[in-house]
Amino acid sequence: MVDSDSVPDGGYDGESSYTVHRDAQLKILLHAAKHLYAEVNGVLIGTSKTGVVQVVDAIPLFHTPMFAPMLETSFALVEEYCKSNQTPEGTRIVGWYNGPNRSNFSGVPDAATRVTNLIRSKYPDLNACILLVDTNALADPKQPGVKVYQRTKTNANWTASTNMKIKDEKASKEFSEMLLKDKHQLLHDFDNWLEDTSCDWRNLGLF
Repeated sequence: MVDSDSVPDGGYDGESSYTVHRDAQLKILLHAAKHLYAEVNGVLIGTSKTGVVQVVDAIPLFHTPMFAPMLETSFALVEEYCKSNQTPEGTRIVGWYNGPNRSNFSGVPDAATRVTNLIRSKYPDLNACILLVDTNALADPKQPGVKVYQRTKTNANWTASTNMKIKDEKASKEFSEMLLKDKHQLLHDFDNWLEDTSCDWRNLGLF
């Protein structure tokens, strides 16, 4: 597990707005659906400018307990991917996502807040967010299935933000259709890649 109990905080302190794009939303939901009774975690990538964050994509990382060495390795690979010609210029890590264990949901996990505080410390101009999967809404095509949490200088607690927009309102319905076709079984995370390097944690051919 992430073994740092004291992580220095940093990051942009103002209120931010977050737009969640189709690919990010679908990958997060598919990751959670593939491992319904396990906690899933991953990285959000996109762009950020003056408090406006575009969550363009998501990188599924873990469906098993997190350990610091694997977290560091996965972050290094994701940062390298963000700088490659396979992503738009300016792409970087903008946050973290968590899909709670459906049988043991108790709010934003401490590990998720510690990891996101690390991201905030690394990128002082960014108010990195946490996207939390709403497990109760996974089967509802009218719901986005995710909620954004942020913290600011005036509110040090991680609280649900009302400043989240869904880029493609049809993505939730598309997710339901993909479930019927078992497309969630085709998604790979970093854990899968560690076991079999033919599994693409970027999921470039998923859609």
